[in-house]
Amino acid sequence: MGFSTDQLRYQYLDHIQIDGTPEGYFQFVALAMMGDLFNLYWHSLYNDEAIICSKAGFDQVVDEWRDFELSLYPALAKENELSEDFRNARKWIMDNIPTPAIREKREQLNFTPTVEFCEDRVIVRVIAFSKWKGLFKRTFQISKEFPHKLIKISEKIIEPYNCLVRF
Repeated sequence: MGFSTDQLRYQYLDHIQIDGTPEGYFQFVALAMMGDLFNLYWHSLYNDEAIICSKAGFDQVVDEWRDFELSLYPALAKENELSEDFRNARKWIMDNIPTPAIREKREQLNFTPTVEFCEDRVIVRVIAFSKWKGLFKRTFQISKEFPHKLIKISEKIIEPYNCLVRF
């Protein structure tokens, strides 16, 4: 029997026993999403997903996103030494990140993760952001019985975004 990439990616979760609370299932999902974000280097930094649980959390992600965009142009960091073109570019980044469409979604969305208990599984829904994908909702179906298995993972893009970095 062969293994899918996801089966191998999430294999370490087989050893995690959830305590049966909504917080426990959310923590399991957070580990599933963020557990392989250690020791990232160079092109592995594309995996930059951030779970957002509140509007304040969204604002923090936006601040980091702006810092990333500004870091692509080191000259933009020294605002007082900039040419007019660089000042305009810096202003554009500050005015357009997040994009107007994502800013509008910030006001419309409830970022609070949800945990729904069903007969044989638990469904956890989270909203996240990636500079390479945009704002998205990911839904996890997890078996209630230990060892807890990821039955299904689905994703819906709420508002797309791509940071425009090309290699």
